[in-house]
Amino acid sequence: MGTELSTCTPAEFFEAAAGFPPLPFQLAWMENEPGATIRTLEAPTGLGKTLATLVGWLWDRKERPGVTPRRLVYQLPLRTLTDQIAVECRAVLARLGMPIPVCVLRGGLVDDQYLEDLAKECVIVGTLDQVVSRQLMRGYCTSRWSWPRHFAALNSDVRVVVDETQLQGAALLTAIRLQQLHDQLGSYHPRELVLCSATLDPHHLPTGAPRFSLAEADYAHPIGLRKVCRPKTLTLAGTVDPVALVLERHQPGTLTLVVVNQVRRAQEIYAGLAGCPRLLLHSRFRRVDRQGIEAMVKTFRGVVVATQTVEAGVDLDARLLVTDLCPWASILQR
Repeated sequence: MGTELSTCTPAEFFEAAAGFPPLPFQLAWMENEPGATIRTLEAPTGLGKTLATLVGWLWDRKERPGVTPRRLVYQLPLRTLTDQIAVECRAVLARLGMPIPVCVLRGGLVDDQYLEDLAKECVIVGTLDQVVSRQLMRGYCTSRWSWPRHFAALNSDVRVVVDETQLQGAALLTAIRLQQLHDQLGSYHPRELVLCSATLDPHHLPTGAPRFSLAEADYAHPIGLRKVCRPKTLTLAGTVDPVALVLERHQPGTLTLVVVNQVRRAQEIYAGLAGCPRLLLHSRFRRVDRQGIEAMVKTFRGVVVATQTVEAGVDLDARLLVTDLCPWASILQR
């Protein structure tokens, strides 16, 4: 770390890491010393929860290394999110000039570099199956003789960030219970749990767990005002044919996102939009094909027809959203 970063303020440190000034909630997260081992970070999608948790951990390691875990672990529900966050983490660390490795744990790509030296700092980004199986000493894609090492690496001296909690299912409750067991039984090294979501269900939280979310300053901030407070017109289409609705409302040169609840329905709508620039995205594609489509989606202008896999998997900015009815948490994500 450069001399200028060793003496900088939290805001200056964040700007050096991200390339732009922090939002009020991101700065408050950095300045707030952890007082509980289970915390939440609740903010609308796209405002930078990942940046807040990553830069916050780096700041804590700089300012409070004796009480801040050496490893930051992201537990994610989707492979797409895993790849995106790994890229973001490497970019932040490169800007700061920090040689901290980023290890990815997901099907088809398992980087166990973190086992080589548990005394060194590391960022681990993995899907929930890979992370939780190791925390339960049944690590997927590992030799059973190495299970205790993975168990130690992912349960002690770690700050575990469970992102997109609404998609984690039983893994969310498992993460909370593992943290509670650590708090009850104790350990030589610290362990912390951060629950992140735009739609966190408070019923899952332990009694007394502090909740951190946006303040008035965030809603008054130009970026927060534009992303969160901008009016969005909601129209109930009823029994209108979705193909006809899209063809009527879509504006050439913009992105229209159609999200439905079934793969077959997505395929039918996609077929009905022949002649219109369109892409189809759902969970039944082969991985290599799906990765190619996801790479195209980010700059695509036309109609993207997708299932709920797009809710947390790809960052998109669409002018028009056409969606099936679904649970309220999914509506907010979309």
